[in-house]
Amino acid sequence: MTFLTDVEEVDVDIEEFNELVGYDETYRPQGFTRVADKRLNQLSGEESVETAIADLTDAGERVHPVDDEDDGPAPDLADKLQAASTDGNAHEEFEKLVAKAFSRLGCAADWIEGGGDTDVEIRSPEHVVVEVKARGNGRVNSLEVTNVDKHRRQRGADHAIVVAPGFAPKVIDNAETTELTTIAVDDLVELLDRRDEYAVPPEEILALLTRSGAFQDDRLDLLDEYIQDRIDAGETLLAVIRALERADGAVETAEDVRWIVVGMEDSNDIPTTEEVRSALQLLAHPSVGAVEQAEEGYRVTTDYENGIQLVRSLADVVQPPGRKG
Repeated sequence: MTFLTDVEEVDVDIEEFNELVGYDETYRPQGFTRVADKRLNQLSGEESVETAIADLTDAGERVHPVDDEDDGPAPDLADKLQAASTDGNAHEEFEKLVAKAFSRLGCAADWIEGGGDTDVEIRSPEHVVVEVKARGNGRVNSLEVTNVDKHRRQRGADHAIVVAPGFAPKVIDNAETTELTTIAVDDLVELLDRRDEYAVPPEEILALLTRSGAFQDDRLDLLDEYIQDRIDAGETLLAVIRALERADGAVETAEDVRWIVVGMEDSNDIPTTEEVRSALQLLAHPSVGAVEQAEEGYRVTTDYENGIQLVRSLADVVQPPGRKG
């Protein structure tokens, strides 16, 4: 027994359908038939099942997975976003650019073309729908929250985001009491800048974007604090490498390493023993191998210049104190 929901009737030419999914040209369905997953996964030249059906019927939505590999530098995307957001004739272009922006932020995103549904769907790291509103006057003065929520429920998403050039105060106030987030294009550009410069993990960005209400300066401040904590954590790793490089032989304990750091640093911002111990554990991990831990203590296995490149390569796992990598 099979149960179906949201059934939509379509009329597709049988010969074209057989060619699409790889059936023999003489095949004729007998009653209800489900197309095998392996055939759906091998759709020739199509981006999704929905797009394939839409192309055959010349109707419905088309789902376009988005990546940013051919998108150029982030400033170019920012300029295009800001220009399209206030161009009433560029709504479709604005949708595609917003999808590109979320892809650049590290999300797996689809642009949904047509169909009267949501405009962008984020599949990971969280399931979120994004409504895109271009406005020639620079801001959204009213928002049908029930429609946005309907689209969220239709997609089975956990949250909804609305992107526009700006929002009237009453729209921002309404967002505070609903399960959606409003974000102006300028703030989206700020997120792109931080992702491009500091490789902020998409999980961290989505955690702020999926808080109900308006995304404003207070959330950017929280992100900046997180970024500074990560920078500090990276500097602690480099200080530990430099201290072990300067030591004459192995250093027995994390406390001993810290005292070497104290002797090297001019500032008062010296890592704690616990922070040094955490840095040593990460650097001594087999997947990193920058520090060797033996019975006599810790010994560095690389030099400081290579350590700089190593820390840069660890951007996704270097975490502020109190966070798990």
